[in-house]
Amino acid sequence: YAGEAAAHGLVLASARALGRAWVRRDWDAFAALFAPAVVSDDHRLLGFETRRGPEALTQSEQALVDLAPDVRTRIDHIRMSERGYLSEILQHGTREGGAFERSWLLVRELDERGKIQRSDQYDIDQLDQACARVAAIGASTASDPLAAYAKPNAATAALDRLQAAFEARDWAGVRAA
Repeated sequence: YAGEAAAHGLVLASARALGRAWVRRDWDAFAALFAPAVVSDDHRLLGFETRRGPEALTQSEQALVDLAPDVRTRIDHIRMSERGYLSEILQHGTREGGAFERSWLLVRELDERGKIQRSDQYDIDQLDQACARVAAIGASTASDPLAAYAKPNAATAALDRLQAAFEARDWAGVRAA
């Protein structure tokens, strides 16, 4: 692993394996990435009840795919540490002829084997609460939990170039970005 994730190989490997299993709809592999006693708490306004165990988490993902077979997941931001990560998730697809899109924050805590032992979901406007959860699991080393989002990287530099070109109405620059 290279770049910002180099120091967090176990966490990155877990996140990648989970993503691959989800994309392949390999629900056995998906469930195997969770610790047997995994707990998922949904703090969103319109969220799920607390789910316990790999089967419950896997069943909710399967239900989503059954309802919207073309659903795709994109991770827009991720901050990781030795024991967990905070990511901004976007899912999009269609259901009954109409498009949908939903975004939320996801905090995952891993055990020493790299299995997900806890998962917490938050609405986008609950960033402070998500950061507090990350701090509680020791996933943030920043003194300001929001500082991780302010640190420039290649992705934010590219978006800054795109935004500047858009604001200047430089359409060739927008295409190049």
